[in-house]
Amino acid sequence: MRRRTQNSGVFVKGDEQSGNREYFGVLKDIIELEYEGGNKIVLFKCDWWDTYNEGRGYKKEANGMITFLNFSRHLATNEPYVLASQVEQVYYVTDNRNLDWRMVVKTLPRNFYDVPIVNEEESSDDEPAWDKNTTLDSLPDYVISNDDTTTLLNRDDVTGLIIEKDHLLHKVNDDRHIDGFIDDNQEEEEWEESEEDDLE
Repeated sequence: MRRRTQNSGVFVKGDEQSGNREYFGVLKDIIELEYEGGNKIVLFKCDWWDTYNEGRGYKKEANGMITFLNFSRHLATNEPYVLASQVEQVYYVTDNRNLDWRMVVKTLPRNFYDVPIVNEEESSDDEPAWDKNTTLDSLPDYVISNDDTTTLLNRDDVTGLIIEKDHLLHKVNDDRHIDGFIDDNQEEEEWEESEEDDLE
């Protein structure tokens, strides 16, 4: 299966010993260690960016909410491995003003839902889903209309514009490949044909 996009940016939050330093890197290899009894541990081998030298290796903007990394400065370390369970996914966006710098964007993996854990002692199923003090008198008034007239969904103050179906389909097909943008809905064969045409 051919992939059109790849996102291998990783983020690890440090421990108290490192001062809760954030580490950012790129996934280079995945290693699975198998032990007796069917136990497995997955390690990620990563290249890490310099997060020790503020100003040269990284910088924070917008009150510390946005992190920029200097991609020309790698972290010199002999510990490139991290447990897969400790890693969060990020991606990097190029800074148009400084081409060596990338903005970090933290994201959740596809089909992952961060559902909060509810303490069962605090949550009780016996409680009703509504407020006991709510009465019909405290609800907002809604006006119910018995008007059976038809509401028109077109405008009478402007002339209509008719667009031919063939012209519209031709325009959509022309817009599928603009400025190197890859349309993920485009069929694989069409994509390969368009690449061959570009080479000629």
